[in-house]
Amino acid sequence: MELAVGRLPTALIKRRWPSTQIFFAIVAVGWIPFVLSAMNYRNESWFPWLISGRVLFLAGAVCLAALTYFVPRLSKHSELAYSLACLALQASFGALENPAQVDFYNFTSVFILMTAVFTRLDFSQWFKSSYLPAVVITGFPLVFKDARFFQSFGSFVDTFSAVVASLFVGLLIGHTTCRRNELLAENKKLQNDLTKERDHQKEIIEIQAKELSESRVLAEIAAPLRCLLTMCENHSLH
Repeated sequence: MELAVGRLPTALIKRRWPSTQIFFAIVAVGWIPFVLSAMNYRNESWFPWLISGRVLFLAGAVCLAALTYFVPRLSKHSELAYSLACLALQASFGALENPAQVDFYNFTSVFILMTAVFTRLDFSQWFKSSYLPAVVITGFPLVFKDARFFQSFGSFVDTFSAVVASLFVGLLIGHTTCRRNELLAENKKLQNDLTKERDHQKEIIEIQAKELSESRVLAEIAAPLRCLLTMCENHSLH
């Protein structure tokens, strides 16, 4: 009884807080300091979009945590979709900031890496539906940046080093994550096959046991009948 009680909290935590809810809970908490720091830019013309965007995505993380809890089927790609949406939001900040500045734009590197980590697709699907769109989204704000950043390849890489690095590192992480997903899927398929085989063997054993039991019953009935038949034959001879 004590052992069962000791296990109860852990079981409840595992059931009530799957990985998707943990993801959105951490992200929601992570947005709080950035919502507060947005007040430092209240003199910017695009401040309303900055503060409203961050508040909206904070609230969205809370809502998605609840929604995926009550409707688990929606949780399969919710983390990836949310990460891509965050990337688009941050890219918009990068496009709106002063063309001579890259602070907001370089922060898109965080969300590029998130799209690589939080995916449940295979590599081909992830590359087409997530990585390539992320590259396009990340490249769009460059249209609004100061031309001096593009005077040379070295100048470009030095200025946007965080984004450039995250695109390559994200590709490596994405490949590793997708390979892990493929292995997990293969392992799950093997487990299902083993379960089906075990159930099939169990059915065969049950059928054989039933047949054996029936044959024993028939043998037990046949023995007295043979004895009775023998006695009848002996009696008729006398």
